[in-house]
Amino acid sequence: MITTLEKLFTDYGKAAAGHQPQAIAHFYAKEFMVADGGKSKPYKNDESFIEWLRSVIDYNKKTGLLRMEVIEISLNNITDHYTSAKVTWGATYQQQPDTAIPFNVTYLLEVNHQQPLILMYINHQNQEELMKANHII
Repeated sequence: MITTLEKLFTDYGKAAAGHQPQAIAHFYAKEFMVADGGKSKPYKNDESFIEWLRSVIDYNKKTGLLRMEVIEISLNNITDHYTSAKVTWGATYQQQPDTAIPFNVTYLLEVNHQQPLILMYINHQNQEELMKANHII
């Protein structure tokens, strides 16, 4: 399972830094949740999600995101159909191309498909505060 999820998140990181909203959406279930900063919001994997991803991509371009790489994955199998994965990412920006800024996201995944699908993710840190602390913005 870890090898499958390592590939999933490696591919997801490439899609996120590759500025392709449809490629990113491919990793999500038809409906999913996002939790960030004490708030959560449901999303449908539809054209409005693609539009939201375009705004995220524009922000990533503006801030100089070069790549997102998996540093570590910690799994917790919940059932045969669901698992959680805490992923430590390393984000690299043009301003500091030799330094990956680590951040954590926990994902709830449905694993009874050919490709696991993201049902929910929870950001552990505030992205803007982390970027400010690392002199990206």
